[in-house]
Amino acid sequence: MTQEQQEEQRPPGRYRIQAMERFTGVSAATLRAWERRYGVPSPGRGDNRYRLYDDDDLLLVQRMVQLTHRGLGAAEAARQALEESRLPLPGPTPPAAGGASPTLPAAARALVDAAVAMDLQGLEDAVRDGLARGEPWLVYRELFVPALRAIGEGWASGRLGVAHEHLASQVIGLALREQLQRVELPQEAPHLLLASLAGELHELVLDGVGLEAAALGWRTTLLGSRTPPEALADAVWRLEPAAVGLSVMVPVLDADPRVLFAGYSRAVGRTPWILGGGAAAQYRGVVHALGGVVAAGEDALGEFLGRIAPSARRTTEPFAPVR
Repeated sequence: MTQEQQEEQRPPGRYRIQAMERFTGVSAATLRAWERRYGVPSPGRGDNRYRLYDDDDLLLVQRMVQLTHRGLGAAEAARQALEESRLPLPGPTPPAAGGASPTLPAAARALVDAAVAMDLQGLEDAVRDGLARGEPWLVYRELFVPALRAIGEGWASGRLGVAHEHLASQVIGLALREQLQRVELPQEAPHLLLASLAGELHELVLDGVGLEAAALGWRTTLLGSRTPPEALADAVWRLEPAAVGLSVMVPVLDADPRVLFAGYSRAVGRTPWILGGGAAAQYRGVVHALGGVVAAGEDALGEFLGRIAPSARRTTEPFAPVR
């Protein structure tokens, strides 16, 4: 039976490829490449021949992304994800009180519980209460990231849906950007330009980095997700930042990383640059060869920025919690 016949036999799902991009953080080009090379996923087709993915496809792609984050090559990650998908599903595990891991801080459990219940007001209250606990960049790192990780694990295991993760991400992202907009720094403060790589859909991490940089006395501009080298080059030329920060959460699979990072190196020119994110470590060699820095450890950003502008003044005033 040909692949086309198999696709026609399989009932079509409900997600178009553009929705899969948003839900998984994997570009359409990479999804098509994974399907062609590894059969991950193998969507059905609608009457118009468009790919239509179902919830099993979502879980399969999410699992493959998790495995590549752990250092597996794409082929091995696909093989393991497919093997796991064929295993019998375990029975439901009784959730901890409130539906979140007991190892999470109480404030993070409250956020997860609100996300599980799709309680928008509860989510907003949990985020606001969290931000009242300290500097937003520390709250992001110590509270919001663990909560989002727990929600993501719930999605990957099938206990939660995509909507739970997206709702939590939207509420947290809006609150972080509101905090960042309240920061008041002098015009002469050093300027950090932040962007995610082309094909990278995750941008919440940029909000967290922007807040940490602001606490260190740096003005920030966020270009957001999927910023290609040519767009970054234009922004560097126009804004003349003192440093550039790039984020890569998902491994680069639809381009040659050496070519891609060479393009970013040309885009920043003589401007110091740092690469961070869940997939950054695997590109340490190529980034260092191009003159960049790969973030290693929680203090990496501060150390990097401190070398560039050691006299930047740390701020505390702008971080009054939003009421």
